[in-house]
This record gives sequence, C-alpha cells and structure tokens, in this order.
Amino acid sequence: MRVSGPPRQRLVVLLGAGSTIHAGAPSTDDITEHLCVHTNNRFEKVIKGLCEQRGSLGFNFETVMAAMESLDGYVLDKRYPPVVGGEIGAFTALMSGYEEFLGIVDTDAFFDLRRALLSVIAAFVIDKTESSSVTELSAFVNRLREHFDLTVVALNYDDLIDRAGTWFDGFVSCDESDRYEIFDHAAFRARAFSEPAVLLHLHGSVRFGRNPGRGRYVVKYGSAKEAQGSFKASLTPILQGPGMIPMISGNQKERDLNHYAAPLGYYYNTFVNAALGCPLWLIAGYGGNDAHVNRWIEESGWAHQGRARIAHIDRDERPVWPFLPRGNVYWTPPVLKSDHGPKGGDFPPSEDVLDDIIAFLRGVP
Repeated sequence: MRVSGPPRQRLVVLLGAGSTIHAGAPSTDDITEHLCVHTNNRFEKVIKGLCEQRGSLGFNFETVMAAMESLDGYVLDKRYPPVVGGEIGAFTALMSGYEEFLGIVDTDAFFDLRRALLSVIAAFVIDKTESSSVTELSAFVNRLREHFDLTVVALNYDDLIDRAGTWFDGFVSCDESDRYEIFDHAAFRARAFSEPAVLLHLHGSVRFGRNPGRGRYVVKYGSAKEAQGSFKASLTPILQGPGMIPMISGNQKERDLNHYAAPLGYYYNTFVNAALGCPLWLIAGYGGNDAHVNRWIEESGWAHQGRARIAHIDRDERPVWPFLPRGNVYWTPPVLKSDHGPKGGDFPPSEDVLDDIIAFLRGVP
C-alpha cells in the first residue's frame, strides 16, 4: 500500500480473451473447438441440439454451458419442486420424452456435465498457458502504473495477469497451509479502493480451488494444477450449489457471482463501485458479450458524462459500445479513425500507441 504522496487517478483496466492470446491463451473459439473435438463426446447430445437449432457456427462454449444450466434447472424443478422453488414444475409433463432423448439417468446428470465442462476448460487453459511468458503483459502493466493506480478486471480464467505483477486481490497467507491463501473479507473491503494495484478475477480463475478444511470457501492455490486437483473430493451437488468449480460461464453469471460471494461477489461489488467512481477506462480484447459488464460500462459513461474517457484496444473493426459518445472514446481499430488518427488494434499495443492512449486518458491534448 502506498503511504505517502498525492492521490493519483485510478484507471479501470478491463481485460477480455483477446488480451492474453498473444501469450498463448486460448480464444473463445479455441475453447469451443476443443470442447467439440477433444472431449470424447461427453457433451455430444447437448452440442447436437445446439447445432440443429443454430448451425455449427452459431454457438460457443458459453452457449453450451447456458444450455446445461437451463436443463439442470428443468430437471431439478421437476424432481424437487419444494426444494428449488418449482415454479415450472407443474408444466414439465409437457416435456415428456425429452429426458429420454438426452439420456438423463439421475438428477445430477447436468450438474455433473457442467462440472466436467469447467474441468475440461480449466485443463485446456492451464495446458496452453502454464509455460507462457508474461514479459509483454508485465511491460504493459508497468507502463500504466507509472501514471495511474489500477483496478484490473480480468474476465479470463488464466493466471497470466497474476504473474505479470504484484496485486492486491484479497487473498492472504494463512496458518492452515502454505499451498494456498485464504480470502480476507474485512481487508478486501478496507483496501479495495486504496491499493495501487487491485486485481479482480471477475469470472473466476484456474488458481481458485476448494478449501480441504472448509469446503464452502474458495481459496487461491500457488499453482493452477493444485487448484484443479482440489475438486477431486467434493460435497454432493445439491448441497454444493451451482458451478462448484469457481469459474463461471453461461447466461447466469450474475447468479453465480452471488453464489460465490467470496471472492467473486466481492469482486463484482468492487467492479460496480469502480465503474461509478472512476471515469477512466482501458478496455482490451473484450468483445462485449457480457450484459452485466456492459451495463456498468454504460452507467459509468452516464455517471461521469464529459469526464468519462475510455480507450478501447481490439483488432475487431466493429464498434461494440454504441451507447458511448464518440468524443470520449479512443478507438484503436484503424477503420474507426479516432481523433488521434488511425491506429493498430493489436494487444499489447506498441509503445507509441500506448503513449498516445495514456495521453488521451490523462486529458493531454
């Protein structure tokens, strides 16, 4: 924690999948292809149904997860309406024959498939990134830290950003084990807006795992493989709740953010407050597919009006923030031709592009 010197502006840095592809991390399309081709058809029937509905290119791994979430809810609602609410339980008879088509043999079928899907994704991400260099990402972060305090919101599961700097993420060492750290609820609340480098893994991380002593609490392991190995012993699904592995995907992320209150719920609360408290944003490699994230980017623009400044780095040439005033946004794709002239959209950006972005964020003409 910085103890002296004048306060600096805080910059919210939002990192999507495109921000770590340069280091070997898989893209959304890579994960989807891996799921469809290399999983021994564990999800064959769900994928087949989506293909018939949308075509072979009309979905990604998050759509598969969303389908399993809906089917899991359907099965639980039918079997245990008093336990889970049961609002549609009276109508599930209209779906007769569907369970047989999907091969459902027990109430935990889709929960197990969802857990298996997250395990497959985690293993794939770890395999692609465990030996990756973070030199370029570190240089990018260090350059920004020369000018701003940072709140980095990472939407990726990989731990490349963790390795690219020293961060405050709420996890601290504990007496229980030297293999993992525990989340300090009180310290996080007290320090989340004063630390000069805050990291929020909003959708989970391959380093998050199960505490062997207190199963309901998420801990952070020193290595991703140790974290994933911690899930071999688990509570029964109906007690454990949605997701189990603290990496969230699909269409119900906001629900799961609340389920995993520590740390994900704390991270989401901090993200919302940062959006309303910080007028400066740098968005990199994010395609705009998460409604709960987009909403607060939009609200930040409304809250700060003319003070809002957003730099967007992406190779996509299509604007994804139609609700933001163009005068307050720095676009790197050349086709958009920002006030600073056409720029490249690769990440990490070149030194001259990053210097130009920093000047824009600081309001330097």
